[in-house]
Amino acid sequence: MEYIIEDILDIAPYLPIGGFFGVTALVAVLSFQTDRGKERRIGYAIGCGLFVAHFVVMMEVALLSREPGTRDSLDLVLFSTWGETMQSRAYVIENVIMFIPYGILLPIVTGWMKKPWRTVAAGFVVSVLIEAIQYVTKMGYCQLDDVVMNVAGTCLGYGLCRIAQMCCRRYNKNNS
Repeated sequence: MEYIIEDILDIAPYLPIGGFFGVTALVAVLSFQTDRGKERRIGYAIGCGLFVAHFVVMMEVALLSREPGTRDSLDLVLFSTWGETMQSRAYVIENVIMFIPYGILLPIVTGWMKKPWRTVAAGFVVSVLIEAIQYVTKMGYCQLDDVVMNVAGTCLGYGLCRIAQMCCRRYNKNNS
């Protein structure tokens, strides 16, 4: 657990730029979207801002935090990264954690991603693109496990989003 906490704290330097892009997206959505009720617009704009902020930070962590040419490994063996050390296991868990917000926010900000297979497919495509860019630029290890764990994180995030939505609907129904 300590490795995961340390690695999450290492993300702190990337938060300001992610926050900047997130706030910019929030303001842009609020400025240009006039076809919804005010309450819905604000919630949607916050979702868009959080999605953009998360996506920017995710790209910074996965791609821009490394020097090009420093990592050039390709590993297509499933579950090979779940090593014997706590650090290697932390990396696997972090790949799940990194995509949970993606699975939560994507269906919120895009209406056509409300179907689970679409959200999971989008998580898969983004993960494969990250791994391909890492492989081509040698800015990260290209690992099948990363794709599997990222998709698992997307699924977990989607599930959490749906559970929260059902709870909110039930709460609103009982309090109406």
